[in-house]
Amino acid sequence: MNGVEASSTAMRSWRSDAGLAAQRCGLFGVLVRTGKFLPEALEAVEGRPDAVIDAFADLSGLIDCGV
Repeated sequence: MNGVEASSTAMRSWRSDAGLAAQRCGLFGVLVRTGKFLPEALEAVEGRPDAVIDAFADLSGLIDCGV
């Protein structure tokens, strides 16, 4: 489609189910504990995201640009 491999792509969301859906598609799922995030929602789903961060700005620590 655009030349980017799913395994090189991350999806970030405050919804734990969205991150898990991304993982099923081969993406790196990142849960951000901001916005409407509720801790009990994370406990209620099966599986865990690849990463859990406190703020969107923390995403930069997870990115490997290969430069």
